[in-house]
Amino acid sequence: MLANNRMQARKLRRTWLFFLASCCLVCSQGCTLARPKLQAPVVTSVSVQFKSLSPGYAVFLCQLTVDNPNEVSLPVRDATVALAIAGLELANGELAESVSLPPKSKQLVNTTVYVDLLAGLGTGLRLLASGSNAVPYTLSGYVDIGVAYVGRVRFDEQGTLELGNPGVW
Repeated sequence: MLANNRMQARKLRRTWLFFLASCCLVCSQGCTLARPKLQAPVVTSVSVQFKSLSPGYAVFLCQLTVDNPNEVSLPVRDATVALAIAGLELANGELAESVSLPPKSKQLVNTTVYVDLLAGLGTGLRLLASGSNAVPYTLSGYVDIGVAYVGRVRFDEQGTLELGNPGVW
């Protein structure tokens, strides 16, 4: 009789474990199905503007447009920018203020970019000596969306800086 009770207890325990495992599986699949399918936002640069000059470095404001094609708002957790002029990386930047991207809209994201003037001195002298008014640049980096299944959205844009038009590039 004691052996019979033990077998019934084991069978009951197995039944409960199976029931709990099934509930966990159904709940986890339900959460996955309920989660909206998100598309990665599209990032483009808008402008690079001179902000200030300090000993050893210049500060620029780099504005990016982030287009959120989703039905839900997305938080921007972080953003980094690297600016290379004439093939030499001269500047790095980071998110100036946290931003929430409204659903189905475009939002400006500001990054503060710091240019090391000493690192750029050689490139600047070469550009002046070349006599060219147009300088190739590359602006690259990522915008980190604060949602795990969207993650980092990379961008990489190339263009030409017109040296005859100071202020906005």
